Amino acid sequence: MHMTESKNIDVIRHKQNPFMENMMIPMGTKQIRLSKMGKDRNVLVNQLTGEILGTHVTTYKKVDRGKFIKLFAENIAMTFELGSAGLKALNVLILQCKIQE
Repeated sequence: MHMTESKNIDVIRHKQNPFMENMMIPMGTKQIRLSKMGKDRNVLVNQLTGEILGTHVTTYKKVDRGKFIKLFAENIAMTFELGSAGLKALNVLILQCKIQE
């Protein structure tokens, strides 16, 4: 068995993860933001330090009003597991609300 020589390395400890603050990544017409979650929904554990952090990723994309309505309806349909009939009904409801403005 071969013994390896250990090296002393100075470790800088931060009270908060410096990579988690205001992490905004521009990508073309989109911006992706990485943020912390609340302390009760931790999903990320640093195996070396034991630091526990939750994260979520948010994507911002600049679109016109028509595209926004379409994306909004599709995401609501996905969140509530609506089928194609449910998506069509949601679009009709959105259009009715738009007409009444």
